[in-house]
Amino acid sequence: MSKTYEGIVSEVSATPWKDRDTNDDIVLHSFRLEDNNQWFRTGQKDPSLTAGDGIKFVTTRGQNVDVDSIEQLDPSKVTKPTPAAASTSTTTRTSPTASMTRNSYWEEKDRYDKEVRQPMIAFQSARRDAVDVVTAALAADILSLGQKKADKLDLLIGYIDEVTDSMLERYKNYEENLNG
Repeated sequence: MSKTYEGIVSEVSATPWKDRDTNDDIVLHSFRLEDNNQWFRTGQKDPSLTAGDGIKFVTTRGQNVDVDSIEQLDPSKVTKPTPAAASTSTTTRTSPTASMTRNSYWEEKDRYDKEVRQPMIAFQSARRDAVDVVTAALAADILSLGQKKADKLDLLIGYIDEVTDSMLERYKNYEENLNG
């Protein structure tokens, strides 16, 4: 599942590493954005970035960056994400207060259930189903993890992500058909 990010580079790293398969010395590249604690990985490809660069890019799996998608932006025109915009969900749950009426409490709870809890349950269910489907497909020799040991985990996670996305899409379509 790919995501698009935009921001200002705060830190760039080039870490010497030993390749698992070939035992060669390699360098792994990564970077961080301001107001974001995540490291975005580019693998052995040097993204040619420096702190202060304004960029926009797409991740492929997890925090792995498609280096070809990196676009240089004018740092003064980069929109800085707010903490709410940086998270995957902008819905927050408020705790009951003295000013909250009985009806407003239940309305807030209903809203939270629809916007947060139900999608979370749907994702967890889709993820469990995806793991079961991928496990069955591997056991039936329908899917292959390839020969290279280093690629097997990435392929497995990729299969699970794809099936999860498919299950979530089916759930959304089912829900839309129910609601008319």
